[in-house]
Amino acid sequence: MRNVQVKKDQIFIYGVIGFDDEFLDKTNNTDYHLVQTIKSVADRYNRINIHINSPGGSIVEGLAVYNTIQSLRQEGKEIHTYNDGLVASMASIIFFSGITHMPKTALMMLHRASTIAIGNANDFQEMIGMLEKFEETLVAAIDDRIEMGAEAIKEKYFNGEDHYLTGEEAAEMGFVDHTETYKAKTPASPNNIMNSDFRTILNIYEEKKTLSWDTVKDMFNFGKSTNTDNKNSNTMEKFKSAAMLIALFAIDAFNLNENGKAELSPDELMTIDNSLQEKDAEIERLKNETQEKDQQIENLKQEKEALENKAPGKVNDGEEKDDDPPKWTQANHIQEAKKYI
Repeated sequence: MRNVQVKKDQIFIYGVIGFDDEFLDKTNNTDYHLVQTIKSVADRYNRINIHINSPGGSIVEGLAVYNTIQSLRQEGKEIHTYNDGLVASMASIIFFSGITHMPKTALMMLHRASTIAIGNANDFQEMIGMLEKFEETLVAAIDDRIEMGAEAIKEKYFNGEDHYLTGEEAAEMGFVDHTETYKAKTPASPNNIMNSDFRTILNIYEEKKTLSWDTVKDMFNFGKSTNTDNKNSNTMEKFKSAAMLIALFAIDAFNLNENGKAELSPDELMTIDNSLQEKDAEIERLKNETQEKDQQIENLKQEKEALENKAPGKVNDGEEKDDDPPKWTQANHIQEAKKYI
């Protein structure tokens, strides 16, 4: 799986910002790929959840992602950023671009910009000036978040040390909008599951579809003796319930989403989008052709009606129509009179 994945309205940015190594670990966190992914999801959903777990990376590429998210929020998109473990260095700046969520069990780190340089004293002096310019952009992003003032931010977080903050500390400083508390919940097994229908079981395990096999065995009394009456009662419903539980196992095992479809990568989604656009264009073309054909048929009907009006002696089936009644001749009268002689 790629490190930038789309799951419905969610995007996962895991790994180094600006790093592309699809051969080793399928990571593609370049600015182009991240920006295209975010915009692609933004075209489909008004709310986007971006999950981040990153040690940081390129300032240049990270700023492109930061500014893209900011511009989308200005357009009215609701974008939430989640710290899934660590947002450090440039990853923290991307984290600040959205409505921030961070649990107590995650970390954030801020520090000065750094680089590698080779050259003489003039080259190093020039590099120092460049680093300070880059830091001004980072300080501006942080100040937009906590409104602390540029000089105060530099003194506190850009003093040459790495500053790690827990979820609580980050929230106290104003970096976090929502402090998340994650607690695992396992639904209790109902006592009457042997007689439960599909919907009942689905409602019970809708939020958590992963069940242990031991739990299933206990619920269905597998391996335990039962009397003949119990074995024969509601046999079909028991099979249906078992089938539902097996389906729940399959959903978890094959990593399917709630719509029953396998998750797709951004490239696969873009391919599908292109195909859909081509199909829409084909449908529109066929509609236009159909309208043209319908108009041609209508014109032909009108021409036919005009011709029929000009030739009243003709009927629709092509046979000639005699508008005058038959004329009686003397032979007709004689023949008719013979009937009464």
